[in-house]
Amino acid sequence: MVIESERIECDTASFGRSVALILLLALALRLLLFFLTLNYQPRYDENRYLELAGSLAAGEGFKTGDQLSARPPLYPFFLCGIQKLFGEGLVPIRLVQIFLSLIIVWAAMVLGRRVGGSRTGVWTGLIIAVYPEFVAFPILAFSENLYVPLLITALALLVSPTGNVSYRSLIVAGFMLGLSALSRSIAVPITLFSAAGMFVAGIRRDRFPLFRVALLLAVVFLVIAPWTIRNYRVLGSFILIDSHSAITLYTGNNPYIPDWYAEGPTTRRTVPEGEEFWREKLPSPGIGTEENRQALLRGLTIQYWKEHPGMAVRKSALKLARFIGGGDTGIRQVFTPKKRQAVLPPWLVLLNVFTVFVSILAFTGTVVASVTNRAWKSNGKELLAAFLLANLIIHVFVFAIARHRVPILPVLFVFSVRVLLSRRFVWSAFRKRAIGWALVACLWGFGILSLFVRS
Repeated sequence: MVIESERIECDTASFGRSVALILLLALALRLLLFFLTLNYQPRYDENRYLELAGSLAAGEGFKTGDQLSARPPLYPFFLCGIQKLFGEGLVPIRLVQIFLSLIIVWAAMVLGRRVGGSRTGVWTGLIIAVYPEFVAFPILAFSENLYVPLLITALALLVSPTGNVSYRSLIVAGFMLGLSALSRSIAVPITLFSAAGMFVAGIRRDRFPLFRVALLLAVVFLVIAPWTIRNYRVLGSFILIDSHSAITLYTGNNPYIPDWYAEGPTTRRTVPEGEEFWREKLPSPGIGTEENRQALLRGLTIQYWKEHPGMAVRKSALKLARFIGGGDTGIRQVFTPKKRQAVLPPWLVLLNVFTVFVSILAFTGTVVASVTNRAWKSNGKELLAAFLLANLIIHVFVFAIARHRVPILPVLFVFSVRVLLSRRFVWSAFRKRAIGWALVACLWGFGILSLFVRS
């Protein structure tokens, strides 16, 4: 017992030193890029968030144009708080986001350690510290800078080496998931899927987890509730978080721009900027309120699926390919801000190949963890598998651009590192399972094809 206790303490101390060194490396790389990109100017959705933050800072309320719930509220309030504390300008925002990005590295290391031990945690953290997408993202004014740290920290709290999550961890994780939903409303269905994974895990361990799952969801919706009440008071209708989700759904599924969000910006048509685009293209009745606009857009999406099932399936396959293989999140926008090149530069091609390789390894590891109960340490596998599945399904049915994959990359890294560190076990697990090899072959084929889909 004494020897075992000393070994655990030594392992903990070594892991702590690794965390400190990797965080220093991550900070150095992000600060280096910060100084190299001082002249970068915001684009597209970044300007929308900054506009909302400016409206809040000026005392004009949470609105953009005539819309009062166009975006989830937390990130604009976050930007407004930075402006109030440190003054206007992009420099304070980027510096704060750089330190927030270190939370992603730390939380992913903790998650990796709880899933597969210290080596998994260390390698996961090292990859995220140097991975170009995570290095570049703090330069951009996107809500993922707040959403991803909250989400990955919540996942780390919900995964326990012993399989037992304390009530305190559940409450804190629920609070963080609620805040992540107020950063990006997509966190709501992802949380529901993840809670289902927790429920399945509890049943498999002979514990009825209904109370724990209910407690987690109760905390999540208690955090969201004040903003929902605000929406009802301001708009006179029920909007859980924001009214932009229906526009997002229709953007990825509509006859006017059938391929832009699936095939990339090299297609013949370009998406016009500004919400007036939707008012011009949509029928005028029912556009009066944000709730009616949501209902109309959802109805048009369903109509599109019914009238064009073949095109809908094709677009879904293309969106999934972009979600897996498009590796230019952030970095291309930062380094080539003027005009997208017709041919990807070699370093970006290599990054895309690496991303596909990681995705294939990660999904292979998820399958291995799901089909076997042997010694491969994979606590929380049901929760994390549900988390990955939720992201894939949502982006296949809604739309997928490369930056929307950023939240799942830490989990992909955890599983892919675990596969590489458990090569012999993975081989033995698949050796007598033809379906496993067939799945891996399909993943490789689809991954290679995804490299030819522009992001």
